[in-house]
Amino acid sequence: MTIKTFISFLFVLLSIDSYTQICIQGVTKDRRGKIIEYVSIGFQEKGIGTISDHQGTFLLNIPDSLQNDSLTFHHVSYNTVLLLPQDVNRDSIIRMEEKITALPEISVVPKKISTKWLNRGFKIPGAYAFTENLGEEWGISLKIKRQAILKQVQFEIKTCTYDSVKLRINIYKFNSDTQEVGEYLLSEPLYKTVEKYTENKKITVDIPGLISVNQEQILLSFEFVQFFGEGHIHYPVYKGNENNPIQAAVYGEIIEIG
Repeated sequence: MTIKTFISFLFVLLSIDSYTQICIQGVTKDRRGKIIEYVSIGFQEKGIGTISDHQGTFLLNIPDSLQNDSLTFHHVSYNTVLLLPQDVNRDSIIRMEEKITALPEISVVPKKISTKWLNRGFKIPGAYAFTENLGEEWGISLKIKRQAILKQVQFEIKTCTYDSVKLRINIYKFNSDTQEVGEYLLSEPLYKTVEKYTENKKITVDIPGLISVNQEQILLSFEFVQFFGEGHIHYPVYKGNENNPIQAAVYGEIIEIG
């Protein structure tokens, strides 16, 4: 073997090693053995993740470089679980403990109701999502300038050629200066299914229990949790500022209290 051949061979080995991946898989269940579907699984701020399916099973390939980072298992109804990838093998059962949330009673007499679009910027053609986008989350922020209650969320679908697509709607507290996503505001998971041949349709989802906000910023988003069949789903987006250049066309109806 010549020096040149040896160096080329060594370069190939190093390249392969640098892209070494770890495959983790398992099932998400509660302490009683009940399947937990649609658990978000991934690394915070790394852009790598997936969602467990309707049977609680998940599979995720992660780079070897993240083997010492904490893998997060998150669901609105359960306490978050943090594990190292090496602790999750092919037969792992991830046990999650149910979260107990005490919700305050809300009693208001609204003076007016107004619908506000939660976009900041101008509309561009949009984005497409495919099965590899499972768990991908799109959203937009809204600054509430007075006490209000969030009543409904709407998002627009341009086309859907899948048999159907299941979405999860999320609402968080949000800090636009630091781009930090804070407390999850929904008391229970909120899902909506988009059917095949949906075209140019605004889909409205009622918020269970309503959410009270007072002079703060919130983030509304949706994420893809299950695709049925083959195809694509197309939704409009907006071009925003430099810190958040692309945002989904999501908006909500609020009851302003003044």
